[in-house]
Order: sequence, then structure tokens, then C-alpha cells
Amino acid sequence: MVTVNKNILLIGRTGSGKSSLANVLSGTDEFVESANGTSETKSIKEKRFEIDGVKYCVIDTIGIGDTQLDDTKKVLFRLGEIARFIENEGLNQIFFVTGSRFTKEEIETYKLLSSIIFDQDVFNYTTIVRTNFPAFENETECEKDKAKLCNESKELNEIFNHAKVIYVDNPALLGRPAAIAINKETRELSRKRLITYLGAIIHKNYLPANLKEVNDRIRDYMTEKERLEKELKEKEEMIKKMLENHERKIKEIKEEIDKKMKDLEDKKDKETKDLKLKLDEGIENLKKEGKASKEKITSLKNQYEKEKKNSEEKWKKEINKINKEKEEADNKMKILLKKHEDEINKLKTKNKELVKKVADEIEKRINQKKDLGLAGSMFAGTVTGAAAGSIIPGAGTLAGGTAGLVAGAGVWIANKIK
Repeated sequence: MVTVNKNILLIGRTGSGKSSLANVLSGTDEFVESANGTSETKSIKEKRFEIDGVKYCVIDTIGIGDTQLDDTKKVLFRLGEIARFIENEGLNQIFFVTGSRFTKEEIETYKLLSSIIFDQDVFNYTTIVRTNFPAFENETECEKDKAKLCNESKELNEIFNHAKVIYVDNPALLGRPAAIAINKETRELSRKRLITYLGAIIHKNYLPANLKEVNDRIRDYMTEKERLEKELKEKEEMIKKMLENHERKIKEIKEEIDKKMKDLEDKKDKETKDLKLKLDEGIENLKKEGKASKEKITSLKNQYEKEKKNSEEKWKKEINKINKEKEEADNKMKILLKKHEDEINKLKTKNKELVKKVADEIEKRINQKKDLGLAGSMFAGTVTGAAAGSIIPGAGTLAGGTAGLVAGAGVWIANKIK
């Protein structure tokens, strides 16, 4: 019988092993794993599963940090989107996933956890998960790695000295069958380690007090964003169809014009030949009748030239008429296409303004927290559960870099919609 519901949120940069960790936890292959460090997770995805009567839900998020498709500053927007996934049930644990190195972007992301949808208590519910660590079962090696990270910088020292950390290995299921079997066994050991760990540290649910307010703003944005995107898609499909129809009509008109032109040329040639034949026959008849004077022959030739000129002018008018019809049809189509392109540009501008509005609200919230002195207390409070030791307050230096990260949010996040 299911008695407990544990929600686990995964956050980390692209290539850190989030999706493979989600598969390890859920015992599935539903999360697309990246083999080359590129972003495979295009949207937030969740998977519910059950172990020994306990229901779990693992939530995999879009990669943040140093990805070729992302600006690290957009971490603000990424974290904001998470709000709608956790409003009702809250969270039991946040797994901050990191691979072989801990980048500057990850440090900034870790510090910003308390600035957007979470509060200063978030670090009581956060565990740093070091993935791709073959010696994860060797506590001595784990401590060595932790000490090495602490020595890399003052910021990392403050983070790892006061954060919960767990080591696992989640190797890719690639290669020969024997290698895959070994890697499966390693992943299963990591899974048991994680589930045991969760059972030991989870004591209550975490639901930030301000979550509903943030979620309402994000939901309004998402609703409007989806509406605008749908409208954009419809307009783009309409223009695509119009272009296809335009090309088809142009082709039909061209074929029709070519046919008319050929018919006109044939008629023109025939008429010219008939006029010439009429002239030659007239001159021949005059000769037979003995009346082929110079004046009469000249008169026949003049009549021929006049009729020939009239014929050419008539055919020229017909050709110009056809070309004018083609030009008018083409201009009408261009005007119609321009109208719809303008509508699409207006929708894109509106979408950018909407994103900027959300970014401004997020930045305002961060600045308000900063004014209240909350942003500086990254480690205020005490970590509960298996991680022993008090968390020292006043680690203001860790949050000091957030001002530069969020400065000009209205500009950078507006670039999200191209």
C-alpha cells in the first residue's frame, strides 16, 4: 500500500547527468540521455514510480549553465518555470546534479536557488549529487574529492563545507553486452544508495510560502505564451500554404502565358504568311492580266505593310494584356504576404514584451530579497536529516555575485523569443 509520496527535483547544467540520474532513480529509460554533453531535455518532464510501497516522482528540468543553446543568466527563467510543477505537492528533496567539475555557472545557479521560487530554507532540502564517480562506494575517495573541491575556491569551500553531498555513478548503457551488464549493476547500486539516502533524510514536505504567487505569474505567462505561440504557428502555416499556393499559381500562370504566347506567335506567323501570300498572289494576278504597273504593285505592297503593322500592334496589345494580368496577380499576392508577415512580427514583439515583463518581476523579487538581507544569508538555518552540523549564517559573499548575474534581465531574457 502506498503510504508516502516523495517528490525529487533535479537541477543541473547540461551534460551533468541529470537525465541519466532520472533514469537510475525511476528504473526506466524514459529520459533521453546525452552522450556528448549536448542538451537533450527540451522541457520539464516527470516520472512517477513506486518502491516498497513508497511513491516517488522525479522531475527532470531543462539544463542550465554552460550549454551552447542557453545563456547562463536565463537560469532565472528556468527556475521560474519549475514553480508550476511543485505548487500542489511541494518538494521533498532537490538534487543539485553536477559531474566531474563544478563550474562558475553552477556556483551561481546554486546560490540563486533561494532567490526566485524558493526561500532561504531551500538549502535544508537540497543535496549536491556528484555523478559519474566510479569510487562512489569508497567513503575515503568521496571525502578526498570533497576536500579537493573545497580547495579550488572560497565559494566552493563554503558550499561543500555546509551542504549535503552524495556520490553515485551512472555510466551510459553502451558498448558490448558484458559492459552494459556491468554498468546496469553499477546503476542499480547507485539507485539503492539514493533511495536509502532519501529515506534517511526526508522528514517533511517543503513548500515555499511565496510559491503560489510566483506560480500564478508563471502560469499567466505560460498561458499567454502558449496562446501567442499557437497564433504564431497558425500564421506561419498560413503563410507557408499561401507561398505554396502562390508558387503553384505563378507556375500555372506562367504555363498559361507560355501557351498563349505560343498560340499568339503561331497566329501572328500565320497571319504574316497569309498577308505575304496575299501580296504575292495579287502581284501575280496583275502580271497575268497585264496590269502589273509599278503604281499598282506599290499600292499592293503599301497595303501589305499597313495590314502587317496593324497585325503586329494587335498581337503586341494581346501580349501586354497577358503580362499585365500576371503582374497584377503577383502584386496582390505580395501585398497579402506582407500583411501576414507584419502580423507575425507584431506577435513576436508582443511575446518578447511578455517575457521581459516576467523577467522584470523576477528581478524585482530578487532585489526585494536583497534589500531585506535574505540574499546574503545563503546558509541561514540548520540542515536537517543525515547531514550533521549547523549551517553558518552570513555567507553574504556567495550571494554577492547575483547582482551582476541578474543585471539587465529585461534585456537578456527578451532574447529568449526570436
